[in-house]
Amino acid sequence: ITDPVNRVPRAYVVSVRGEVTDEVAGKLREGICDKGETLKPNALVVRKSSARESQLAIELVEGKNREIRRLLLAVGHEVTRLKRVSFGGLVLGELATGQWRDVTIAELKKAFPGAPLRKS
Repeated sequence: ITDPVNRVPRAYVVSVRGEVTDEVAGKLREGICDKGETLKPNALVVRKSSARESQLAIELVEGKNREIRRLLLAVGHEVTRLKRVSFGGLVLGELATGQWRDVTIAELKKAFPGAPLRKS
């Protein structure tokens, strides 16, 4: 399920320095070329924007190395906080930093239909 060919969506909430304008958000949605590699979110929503800080919801399906940080730095915005809130059909929910819980086979089947599941 982590292989990019499967295009499993990963959702993030991102805080950056500075104001992300509609123009900048449009550039991000179109994709940015960074060192010969195209970085493009599957979805991007500006949740809050001010001169001091902006907050975005970003969805990726490839998961390239440091993709969100590289994407935002290319348009002049340093990432100050990055939190993955879902992976496929699994949602972080109320788990606090450092907490974890077991995921059942039933939850995995529902979150990733069609994915081969191994029992360990």
